[in-house]
Amino acid sequence: MDVYSQAFNFNAYLSGAVDTRTGHYSVRINLMTLYPMGPLEVSRDIALSFSMLNTASSVYGTGWRISNTEFDSTRLRLTLLTGEQFKTQSLPAVGGTLIIKDNKLKNLVVRRPDTSTLHVIYKDGTVEVLQRTSSSMPYRIVAIEFENGERMKWEYTLGGSLERVLGQNQEVLLQLSYSSGRLAAVDSRVDGGRYARTRFTYTSGKLTAITAPYDRDEPFQSAGFVFGYTPAFRNGLIGINRVKSPMGGEEIIRYVENGHQYGNGQYIPRVYSWVQTPASSQLPITRTYTYSTGSNFTGYPYSGGFREGEDNLYVIGGDYNYWVEERYIDPQDSTVLSSTRSTFNKFHLLIEEQTLREGAQATTTIAYNTASGLFPAQPANLQLPRLITTRYELVAGGTTREVQVAIETDEYGNELSRTEASGVRTELSYYPINGESGKCPADPHGLFQRYLKQERLIPVAGNPTDRLTEYTHTRIPATGSSYCVLLASSQDARVSQQQSYYDAPLGTAWAIEKQHFCHRRTIVSQPFQLHHERRYAQ
Repeated sequence: MDVYSQAFNFNAYLSGAVDTRTGHYSVRINLMTLYPMGPLEVSRDIALSFSMLNTASSVYGTGWRISNTEFDSTRLRLTLLTGEQFKTQSLPAVGGTLIIKDNKLKNLVVRRPDTSTLHVIYKDGTVEVLQRTSSSMPYRIVAIEFENGERMKWEYTLGGSLERVLGQNQEVLLQLSYSSGRLAAVDSRVDGGRYARTRFTYTSGKLTAITAPYDRDEPFQSAGFVFGYTPAFRNGLIGINRVKSPMGGEEIIRYVENGHQYGNGQYIPRVYSWVQTPASSQLPITRTYTYSTGSNFTGYPYSGGFREGEDNLYVIGGDYNYWVEERYIDPQDSTVLSSTRSTFNKFHLLIEEQTLREGAQATTTIAYNTASGLFPAQPANLQLPRLITTRYELVAGGTTREVQVAIETDEYGNELSRTEASGVRTELSYYPINGESGKCPADPHGLFQRYLKQERLIPVAGNPTDRLTEYTHTRIPATGSSYCVLLASSQDARVSQQQSYYDAPLGTAWAIEKQHFCHRRTIVSQPFQLHHERRYAQ
């Protein structure tokens, strides 16, 4: 069953809970977060994640995969480190750019610099270097290059499993150990050069337990999480139906087998009940789920014919909505405490959320930058909200209240303006890709418009007057073809702040000297250094 849908490309599906688009319970275990040295505010997560639609029996257990950016040239599918998936056209010629069919926003570019390499370039300046580590493997990350020049190398076992991630100085940041064809332990570097260890246990090919991270140099710690699974459904899928936490809490997830109607007379199971019971004899939290009939995230009933391995919603010309309703149930008398119905359109975008609680109802409707026609005809900022309207009312009747937030965005995902419910408006402009002499260097990759130029705050009715803040940026280092761009100054009518950067003596990170000018009075703060050691998180 090759279920492909852009419904999986939203953060809720990776949150370790029930996703209201798909009705699936998923789990994501963060193994490590990679940060570059210096002032760059970017990071990359390496995680294990479970999906019931993943039927492969891997070294991580059935249904589990480790995050990686991959390009499958046979299936023409690009999977990002975040778990998002996109259909693509075939590999371009050397020097060309991969065409991504299902991604609209111009925040990502994939280039082919040579016959064996792909560069996945992100708007934040990070580049993932992909190569095929063997003829049977897709293109995968072999290195991550941050904009400050720092490079983290990914190494694999002979069997193709991720074995370690090395830092700029070849220090081990993440080490994965395998035993009997399964992931046995993960060691991740934390502050002070120490390592946190996590161990894994399997039963009948399924991941059934993981320990909470503990100091590798300390005795083994058994406290951790335990997973239970459903028996295989008729279509071969399995789901997680039980999770026990190290603190004694427990989650029970129940499924209906004939859930979402799918192609060729098949069904995809979905969650109808999720009960979380805290430890210490606390009352459970019970949620139940109901779903729209005759429509779901797969595009059923496929009026244009079912297409295996494609998002069938993206070929629907007319309107198409589907919804999921989540109810919180009182554990003492089984009454409904609150309900939230979430409605999605044919692009899997949340267009309405209606919450009912204690006789009060809040309805939020979201309008997007949609155009008539199919997905290829949509603008680049399709998935970004344009107008958010929230209406508050009592079910018994009476006066209603409505507030709106209006947002303008561009094709790169930059916010151009925002008008709050209060009437206060913020307008923003950005330097062009090629930069502006003396004020902002060009984008290092020549691809993205991303550096803020001006921010104008416009109060209601023009009182007081507008406040304009102007920004300049500088490149580090000042010469050479490789550089990153950092904020140099910000200035409005009252306050000016300037920042200068210099090489830190103990590493490649930069330190900052700040100067603040307030009403012609100069306040010079003491220079300070940014972290010389890499920051690690897990």
